[in-house]
Amino acid sequence: MSAFWKDFRRSILKNVGRFAALLIIAALGAGFYAGLRMTAPDMRLAADAYFDGTNMADLRVVSTTGFEDADIQRIAVLEGVEQVTPERQADVLAAVNGSGRDTFRVNELDADAAKASDTSSGFSANSTDAGYMNRPILVEGEWPAAPDECVVSDAAVLDKPVSIGDTITLSESTQDLDQVFSHKKFKVVGFVRSPYYVYTGSFGTTSLGNGEVDDYMYVTAGAFASDMPYTGAFVRVAGASSLDCSTDAYDDAVKTVQQRIEDEGGVLAAAHVSDLKNQAQDKLDKSWDTYRTQKAKADAKLAAAKRKLNRAKKKIDSGQKKLDAFAAKLASSRTKLANGQKSCREGVRKLARQKGKTKRQLVQAQKTLDGKRAQLEKKSAALEKQAANMGARAAQLRKQTAALNEKERTLSEGEAQIKQQRAQLDAAWAAAQAAGGATEEQQAAFAQAQAKIDAASAQAQAARTQIAQARAQMEEGAGKIAAAQAKIKAARAKISSGSAQIRQAQRTLDAKQASANKRFAAAQAKLDASAKKLDTAQKRIATGQAKLDKASTDLARVRGKYRDGAAAYRTQKQKAQAKLVAAKRKLDAAQKKVDALKAPDIYVLDRHKNQGAESFLSDAERIDHIATVFPFVFFLVAALVALTTMTRMVEEDRQLIGTYKSLGYPNGVIAARYLLYALLASGAGCVLGIAVLSQFLPWFIMEAYGIVYEVPLRPTPIDAGIAALSAGLSIGIILVATGIASYSTLRETPALLMLPRAPEPGKRILLERVSFIWKQLSFLWKVTARNIFRYKRRFFMAVVGIAGCTALLLTGFGLHDSINDIIDKHYGPIAHYRTTVTYGDSQSAADRANAEELLSDAAVYSSHTDVASRTLVGKVPAGSSADGKEYRMTLTVPKDPQTFASQYLTLRERTSQQPVALDDDSAVFAEKLADQLGVKPGDTVTLYETDAVGNAVGDGCQVKVGAVVEYYVTPPVIMTPAYYRQVFGEDPSYNITLAVEAQDADSSETDRVTTSLQNVPGVTTVSSVDDAIAYYRNALGSVNAVVVVLIVAAALLALVVMYNLTNINIGERVREIATLKVLGFTPREVSAYIFRETMIIAAIGALVGLVLGIYLEAFVVTTAEVDVVMFGRDIHALSFALAFVLSMVFAAFVSFAMKFKLDRIDMVESLKSVE
Repeated sequence: MSAFWKDFRRSILKNVGRFAALLIIAALGAGFYAGLRMTAPDMRLAADAYFDGTNMADLRVVSTTGFEDADIQRIAVLEGVEQVTPERQADVLAAVNGSGRDTFRVNELDADAAKASDTSSGFSANSTDAGYMNRPILVEGEWPAAPDECVVSDAAVLDKPVSIGDTITLSESTQDLDQVFSHKKFKVVGFVRSPYYVYTGSFGTTSLGNGEVDDYMYVTAGAFASDMPYTGAFVRVAGASSLDCSTDAYDDAVKTVQQRIEDEGGVLAAAHVSDLKNQAQDKLDKSWDTYRTQKAKADAKLAAAKRKLNRAKKKIDSGQKKLDAFAAKLASSRTKLANGQKSCREGVRKLARQKGKTKRQLVQAQKTLDGKRAQLEKKSAALEKQAANMGARAAQLRKQTAALNEKERTLSEGEAQIKQQRAQLDAAWAAAQAAGGATEEQQAAFAQAQAKIDAASAQAQAARTQIAQARAQMEEGAGKIAAAQAKIKAARAKISSGSAQIRQAQRTLDAKQASANKRFAAAQAKLDASAKKLDTAQKRIATGQAKLDKASTDLARVRGKYRDGAAAYRTQKQKAQAKLVAAKRKLDAAQKKVDALKAPDIYVLDRHKNQGAESFLSDAERIDHIATVFPFVFFLVAALVALTTMTRMVEEDRQLIGTYKSLGYPNGVIAARYLLYALLASGAGCVLGIAVLSQFLPWFIMEAYGIVYEVPLRPTPIDAGIAALSAGLSIGIILVATGIASYSTLRETPALLMLPRAPEPGKRILLERVSFIWKQLSFLWKVTARNIFRYKRRFFMAVVGIAGCTALLLTGFGLHDSINDIIDKHYGPIAHYRTTVTYGDSQSAADRANAEELLSDAAVYSSHTDVASRTLVGKVPAGSSADGKEYRMTLTVPKDPQTFASQYLTLRERTSQQPVALDDDSAVFAEKLADQLGVKPGDTVTLYETDAVGNAVGDGCQVKVGAVVEYYVTPPVIMTPAYYRQVFGEDPSYNITLAVEAQDADSSETDRVTTSLQNVPGVTTVSSVDDAIAYYRNALGSVNAVVVVLIVAAALLALVVMYNLTNINIGERVREIATLKVLGFTPREVSAYIFRETMIIAAIGALVGLVLGIYLEAFVVTTAEVDVVMFGRDIHALSFALAFVLSMVFAAFVSFAMKFKLDRIDMVESLKSVE
């Protein structure tokens, strides 16, 4: 036996590559399966450790009216309740350092317990206070100590980053801020991570802002108003902390207590409302006592005021009688005075008339005299002016005469000079004639001089004529002046005579004026004496009137005070009565409210209602689904590779096996040699693969999920059961393949085994029958074709192995395409609107009009439409595998269905792309929702209304499925208003507006309008598609990490498969390759001859793998989908190309690597064989 096992050891060392290939295949299969299968348990384990380490509540109890301390005690005493902690929570809009508008969820923190806890590990908060639940972990900074301090999430992504020391100012809440908070400004002192908010993609939904909670914060109890009730209570279930939170045992334990609290809900609600009634009645009774006391005081005060007013009225009446008597006496005196004054006034008027008449006569005479005097003075002035003119004209004439005489003298001198020049010229001419005649130049000069003298003589003659004319005119003017001066002298004499007459008439008029003034003075003196007597009487009457006025004023003042007092009394009485009536009305209303108080609705929520915890565990389950399917492709490929490898190994050892059999070795011992070989290779591979990948894959995937989940990574122990299962599968598959390979050989007799296996009989392949192609091939290509298709088993094994790897690659790339297509296929091709505005129930018509005006801004929105929206629950019909499972959905009812389907949402069938129209007889379901509910067009499904926490209530309504449409994000049910009325028996309430953004809309304008819309009363949320896109990209980003794992694993598997198949192919054909070398083939031709087959087989396998990959990818996509989205169903052409190209690249790489093995084949040694 020692020789047998030595030979076994040599078989391993002889071909390390074969052993390594089996080892790597086993490592990949077992490790990948174990790693993926352990990922989900590790995720659940990490979540359970995190939740237990932070004492996360198992249940949350909420009430529509809140809780008091007595309610908390009632819950605490229920069986199965280990601990109860009340909570206060509120959603607010807040600004960071005065800017931004983010939505915060404010939670109450037990500051003392937080400070006493130890969170240094980063994944637990150790505390001795069992009532301290949902313990946040301090990441940075310190815990809040004052009511105006807070800590916030370390994972929030806000419009403006928050830093320690920043101030968060609250501006709006779902309730009155003053009734909820005692402080509105908080200083950030630290950052925390909370187990209650592990999903960072969304901290929850709210009716504020854009509908999503942007961040959460913790404040001390003092930050809340002192009279604010608890908003809920957290409950720890006895024994639940010892159970894995992802197991049915945990759910059953929690469900039992949950059901018990729900069963006691009626008692709790009745006790709560009874407490509220008692408290309210006590306050009301005190208010009634206060009311009656105030009413009695008011009645007494009014009665005293009434008595005082009556006494004042009597005094006023007595004073009025005295005033009336004195006024009568004064009136008689005033009558006598009036008569005297009348006579006096008549005398004054008569004297005035006489004065006026005389004055008018005198004035008229004076006026006539003054007129004559003025005329005379005017004539005198004119005469003097005329005399002055004449004198001036005479002086001017004398001056002109002197100037004319001077001019005449100058002219005479000029004429004498002209005469002298003419004589000189004549003398010069005569001299020239005497000298023999003048030359032409002299003649011209004489002619020029003669012309000048003639011209000067003519000018002198003309001047002489002008002087003569001027002298004649002067003499004529002198005569006229003399005549005028004679007339002026005569007029002066006449004016002097008229002046004397006027002076005499003035003296006569003055005498008449003096006589009239004397008569009038005597009459005026008589009237003045009468007026003096009347003035004395007037003064006496005035004095009496003053006394009367004073008495009247005093009486009026007293009467005014009385009226003021009476008015004040009436006002006070009215106010008191109105105040008392209002108080009574208020008390009556309060009494009615107290009497009408009803038991609140109480809801008990388990961790499945916590979005973060449930989403994390759902993703773990999704990984588990992928792990149950995807690795089996590895095992299939591993089985084929193992079968091929071990078949080749057994074939190589045919003669050795024949020898062993001839020597008497039993078949079992011989088979054990190969089974042990496979066991060692696969066992070592499983140990290596499980040890590495069971640690790496969970770590890598959980690290990727850390993008959206704040569940701390924990050391992940190897699950013995999963490790054993994966190792068993991997080893078992390889051992079975080895057994099959060895069994077929061990059946033969030793004699046959001692001979080489007969080569495959030469047969015509199918391609040879296609003559027009076959004839075009070269010899080497024909040989290649025969080699590929003649050895069918080898060909089948290679194609299946490569196809499996290519299918895995395509699945990875296709899954990546499906995930990334969600956003691109939905927003734009399907959903065309960009903004969603949600309205509250209490919005007024004016506020709706304000919102409508903002939405009509053409610079920001091109169009908008109203829709009605409500949340419903659909249940999977009975009889299916998911019988009774519930799915939440959004019902959408467009106000204008035609416009909605053409401008806001494209309704079409996904595969055919045929448009779908809304009708009044059925509803349109999103494809994802129809698949979940298991319905198709023509079916009827029951949809239920929901309560405050999303549970299905009521008997439901029957809805007919009219069509199934392509829809990727948050699948809805869409129906027309008419069908809505038919189903629900009421008109839809249009509580949402969808707006399509203008193509050239400016982002700053869009932000401005969005802010304005958020400030409109009644507008609860304004959300943008951009927010949804960012949310889903973040949420789906972690799935891409799984895709990377799949692609890398598929690539490694493909590389190993290619290497192993190529290595076997070369090993089987060593003698053939040596023969080619002996025949003179160059190394390049030998390589081309061998690797041409490899590349062709790789291409065929890759093409088959692309087809298989389509189905595998479809299965993985539907398995990995999350509930709220539908992954894309198309694989991009680039993914097909990448999968195919990578397969070919791996084949080429392996071929290049194996070329060195070809080159090392020894021709002589290879041809040595036993014939």
